[in-house]
Amino acid sequence: YLKVQSIPPPVIPFTVIQQLIDSTLEKVSCVPDDSVTVYEHFTKTHSTPLLIPESISDQNLSAAQEKLKVFFSAVVVNADGFLSLEEFEKFLSNLNIEMNHEDVKALFQEINPKNKDQITFQEFYQYYAEMIKAEKAMHTQSELALLAACLKADREGTCALGGISQFINKRWENFNNFKRHGKTGKLVMVGSDQVKDVLPGEYSLVDLIAWSDIQPQDIRPRFVKISDVRWTKSTEPKSSSGSLLLPSNFTDLRLPIEIATNDNLAYYGCCLANESQMKVSLLHRHAIQDFTYHENYYNEFVKGRAGLEKHEFAHLDCPFQEDSGFFILGKFLEQNENELHLTAFKIPLKHTIYVPPLTIHSNDYLQGTWRTMLSDAADIDHVIIERERYNGTRDQISFDFMN
Repeated sequence: YLKVQSIPPPVIPFTVIQQLIDSTLEKVSCVPDDSVTVYEHFTKTHSTPLLIPESISDQNLSAAQEKLKVFFSAVVVNADGFLSLEEFEKFLSNLNIEMNHEDVKALFQEINPKNKDQITFQEFYQYYAEMIKAEKAMHTQSELALLAACLKADREGTCALGGISQFINKRWENFNNFKRHGKTGKLVMVGSDQVKDVLPGEYSLVDLIAWSDIQPQDIRPRFVKISDVRWTKSTEPKSSSGSLLLPSNFTDLRLPIEIATNDNLAYYGCCLANESQMKVSLLHRHAIQDFTYHENYYNEFVKGRAGLEKHEFAHLDCPFQEDSGFFILGKFLEQNENELHLTAFKIPLKHTIYVPPLTIHSNDYLQGTWRTMLSDAADIDHVIIERERYNGTRDQISFDFMN
C-alpha cells in the first residue's frame, strides 16, 4: 500500500542510513582501538569497492527501452512521433499499467511541461529512466503514482515489460553482501544478500516493520520449565497460604531475567499499558496506590516463605526507580497443569505492566516505589514455594536470577 503526499518527503541520504547502521551495530571487541573503519561494497559485478551504491546505468535499461519503443510506436496515429493524452493512456493500457484518468493527465503534463499537449518517446523514456534510477532528491506525486502502478502490474504478473522489480533489485545490488573491514583487515560487519526496497511516502511504523520472517507469536521470553509441580490452594485463603510443591530433582533455582516488552510479555498474557490500545473490563472495584519496598523487605518478610499468587482482579504495576527488582510471571501449559514456566521481568522505569485476572505472578522480588492497582474484592490464591525432599520433608525455597 502506497500513500503519497502533495509534497513528498526527500529521499533519505546515504549518510543518514550509515549513521543508523553505526548506532545499532554491535561493537566487535577483537578490533584494535586504533583501527579505522573502511566501507566496502563487494558485488558480483563490481570488483572495486564503492563508497555509495551506484544507480542503474542506461545500459541496464536498454532492453526495456526497446520494448517501450515498440509499444509507443504502436499507438502513434499519424506517425509524427508524438503522443496525445488519449494515445498516452492507450500506451499505458497496452503495458497493463493501470492508472486513473486524472493521474495519467497529471503525469502526461509533467513529462513535458513546456508542451502539455504532446510528448515524444525520448521525453517519456528519460522520465521513466530517472524514476527507475531514483537519482532525484525529491519525487513528485505523479512519479510515485506511475511507480505504484508499475509495481502493481509486476506483483500481478501482468507487466508487459517483464517486471519493474528487476530494475529495483539492481538499484540496491551494491548493498547486497555488504562487508566492512577494520584497519587490520579483519572483517567486522557483513550484510545479507537481500535488500527490501521502500518507496518514498507516508507510512505507519508498524507497517514498515511488518517483516514476514518475524511474527509476534514467535517471540518468547526465556523461562525456567518446572515439571511435576503441584499447586494446592489454601482452604482458608484470607488467613493462610497454600503450597506449590516442586519435585525433589528440581535443582536450578535461577530465573532468567528479561527486559519487559509487549512481545515477550504476551507469552504470559500481559502487556505494557503505555504501549497498548487494549480495552479491559474491570469486574471489581480497584484502588491505585504507591507502595515502597524497603531494602529489608526480602530478608525480613519474603525469605523462607517466597511464593506465587493468582486472583480474579487485575494488576497495574509501575516502578518509579531504575533499581526496581523483578516482577515474576508464570503460567501452566494449557494441556498440562503440572508443568510451570517462570520468567523474571525487569519493568522499564515508569512503564506500567498490565497483569490480567488469574495470571500467575509474584511481587516478592520488587524494590523501591511502585504504583499499583489492586482490589480487595476477591480472594488471593497465594502459595508458598516448597521443594519435596527425598526423606519426605519439604524445603521452603526462594529463586535466584540470571541474565
